[in-house]
Amino acid sequence: MLFLLPLVGVSQNFSEEQQYQVDSLNSYLVKAKEDSNYVKSLIGLAGFYYIANPDTTILICEKAKGIAEKIDFINGQSTVYGWLAYIEGEKGNTTKALKYYEKSIALNERVGDMNVLPTLLNNVGMIYNSLGKIEECLSYYKRGLKIQEELNNEQGIAIALINIGAVHQEQGESDVAISYYERSVEIQEKIGYKNGLLYSLNNLGKIYHDLSEHEKAREFFNKSLEIALEIDDKSREALCYNNIGGSFQKQENYTKAEEYYLKGLAIREELGDRKGLANSLSNLGRMYNRQGKLKEAEKLTKRSLLIAQELGFPLNIRNAAETLSILYEDINKPMEALEMYKLYIQMRDSINNEETLKASIRQQTQYEFEKEQIKKENEAKEKARSEAEETSRRNNLQYSLIFLGILLLFGLVLSLGFIKVSNNVAEGLIFFAFLILFEFVLVFAEPYLENYTDGEPMYNLLANSIIALLIFPLHDKLEDLLKKRIVKKQ
Repeated sequence: MLFLLPLVGVSQNFSEEQQYQVDSLNSYLVKAKEDSNYVKSLIGLAGFYYIANPDTTILICEKAKGIAEKIDFINGQSTVYGWLAYIEGEKGNTTKALKYYEKSIALNERVGDMNVLPTLLNNVGMIYNSLGKIEECLSYYKRGLKIQEELNNEQGIAIALINIGAVHQEQGESDVAISYYERSVEIQEKIGYKNGLLYSLNNLGKIYHDLSEHEKAREFFNKSLEIALEIDDKSREALCYNNIGGSFQKQENYTKAEEYYLKGLAIREELGDRKGLANSLSNLGRMYNRQGKLKEAEKLTKRSLLIAQELGFPLNIRNAAETLSILYEDINKPMEALEMYKLYIQMRDSINNEETLKASIRQQTQYEFEKEQIKKENEAKEKARSEAEETSRRNNLQYSLIFLGILLLFGLVLSLGFIKVSNNVAEGLIFFAFLILFEFVLVFAEPYLENYTDGEPMYNLLANSIIALLIFPLHDKLEDLLKKRIVKKQ
């Protein structure tokens, strides 16, 4: 019953309410027996420590895991493995994280807890994506999507579609990405899921920006901006301004580009978003350099480079170094220009190596996608063929039964010869029998006539008239014979 008491003394920046809950959980754990509630309380306690002190969370989770295994508390084991996986993933220990996630997934599948499973699958997909293992990433994302569809969880479906679309977008597969994003937008608009809608619209804008469809790109960026303002999401608002600015810059509308870049820059300064700040400064610096505003360009680009180097962002370092190299050459500072050029080459080669790897992955992903499409097409063709055969069998059976029914009807009319009837009754029965025969011939002939008439009403009428003219002489002769047989002599 002893708990890891040293954990209680770990320094944390808890609020008064959080400290009260931590103290309550510790008080309970000191006296409680080791059952499922004990495990749940340990997991709850772990949740308070995982941000500021993940190592403490790991110790608590290990304790909870041991007890959950001892009492065969499957849900508890699954939750603990999920926590351990998440923490190890955040620490960059992907091998451990994947091992724990797989254990959590297996336990969830064992108890049939479908509500948690998509989140676990999504997290595994994210890890594989970060490792550049795109095929594995998409496999887990799609498993999660399938479960969300089975649960009819529309928000979960929308998120899964976004994740899959984002992977294809990163691989340069614009058409595939667009199809996933459009499906997610349709769902998000239906259920009013603003955060997801903002993300999907913004990514659609990026795709069309890369395709140089600027008006369409800004249409999506502006829709995304409207939502960011509506939900007061400053970070996304800044991103939208930056994207709109980039669209105008690509069209060399520098006045509009500067207006939007500065709006985004101001928000990122306010938020202390250093990653976004490096990007905004770099964009402005490159634009000013093209305009010949060299002092402003140098000042902003050097600041962008410094932040990017501190954060370790090769793309931002490359862009800033390239801008500064050109700028220093223009103002006759050859040593500084050479230094920046060398840095640019170094970052460029680093990124190109990564791009080469991505290209290889992209080809494999495209192959898998095309293979999946061919498989689906073949399945659809096989299904259509099977349905056509089934329809043909059903129709043939019905035709046979109808024809048999018509024979029986004429047989019934002939049998009336043994029971004399009036002329009016005879004519009515004969007319009904031939009407049924005529309708049967029309139904039977319709599929064949369709090949020649193409559904045109005029041609259909002409074909039916020809059939009626062919049946009429037969009707006339048989009517005389049948009437002589069944009509009572006057």
